[in-house]
Amino acid sequence: MKKQIWLFLLVGVLGWFWSTPASALNINFVPGFQTVSPGDTFALDIVVSGLEAVTPNEIVSAYDLDVTYNSSLFTATGVTFGSLLGLSLQNSSLATLGLVDLAEVSLESDAALGALQGDSVTLATLAFKASGGQGTGNFNFVFNATNDVKGNGAAVLDLSPGTAAVQVGATPEPGTLVLLASGLVGLVLHQRRRMA
Repeated sequence: MKKQIWLFLLVGVLGWFWSTPASALNINFVPGFQTVSPGDTFALDIVVSGLEAVTPNEIVSAYDLDVTYNSSLFTATGVTFGSLLGLSLQNSSLATLGLVDLAEVSLESDAALGALQGDSVTLATLAFKASGGQGTGNFNFVFNATNDVKGNGAAVLDLSPGTAAVQVGATPEPGTLVLLASGLVGLVLHQRRRMA
C-alpha cells in the first residue's frame, strides 16, 4: 500500500513538471474575459509578462503582431501604444475586418530598455465596439514568420500566447441559479411529502 502511495506521488510530481511550460514568458490580453452590452466600447491590453523570471532578465525591444477577432460582433476603433519601449517607431492598421496589425521598434539601447521595463510590459491597448449581435467572440494572437516579439539583441522571444473572450449580451447565470434553486426546493418538498 505504501509503495502505491509513493508511486502515485512520484507520478503526480513528474506530471506537474512535464506540464509546466518551457517558456516563462507570456503574452496575454488583459482582461482575459469580460461581458459587454451591444453598443458598448471596451479595451484589451496586450501584456508581455515574466521578463524578470528569465536569467538574465529579458526585455521587449520590438514586435510585429496581428490580433484576430470576430468582425460580426466587434469593430476595432483604435490603438494606443504603451510607453515602455521608450522612443520608438510605431505603426498600426485596423483596415482589415477581423484583424488588427501592430508593429513597434524601440530606438533605445537594450540597457536603457532594461532600466525602463520591469517584469511586464503593456505593448498596446486595443479599443473595440460591440457592434454586432449577441454572442461570445475570441481574440487571438497570430505568430508566424513575420509576426513575433523581440528581446535582448533583437532575438525572437519564445512566448506562451493567451487568448481573450468577450461576451456580448446578458449573462444567463442569474436565471440558471433561480432554476437550480427552484429545482432543489421542489426536491426537498417532494422528499418531505414522501416521508410524511
